[in-house]
Amino acid sequence: MANITESIIINAPIEKVFGYVTDPANGSKFVPGIIEQTNISPKTAKVGQKWDWHVNLIGVELHGKGEVMELEPLKKWVVKTCGDADSFRTYCFEPSGDGTKLTIIVESTVLKGALAALAAVVVDGIHQVNLKQSLAKLKEILETTKSV
Repeated sequence: MANITESIIINAPIEKVFGYVTDPANGSKFVPGIIEQTNISPKTAKVGQKWDWHVNLIGVELHGKGEVMELEPLKKWVVKTCGDADSFRTYCFEPSGDGTKLTIIVESTVLKGALAALAAVVVDGIHQVNLKQSLAKLKEILETTKSV
């Protein structure tokens, strides 16, 4: 699969954006297709933090585990997922005026099982749309709430 990158400026402090995004429990609130992320341990973001994920991608239910591979407070969060779909995602946080520039990079995705037969271009297109929707939803959530 191709690398996919999307960015957005969120008019909220970097501390707020970083804290919200790096909490796996919030994933279903802004990432299309995530049904739930459970069994988060430990509760605080750090290298080695793990959780179970459950996703619906174009009508197919997928399950697996996520793990934080790298964490630089207020700068970078790198997550590896394994299971029915393996991926490597990097979230980069940068100050932008009074707000935050958030960039998400999906570095690779390997599908297994029922989705393995889908053409790479279809899956890449889905990821591109999902990233744009995720960033737009994050912007909406973090700019319209006083505290999250």
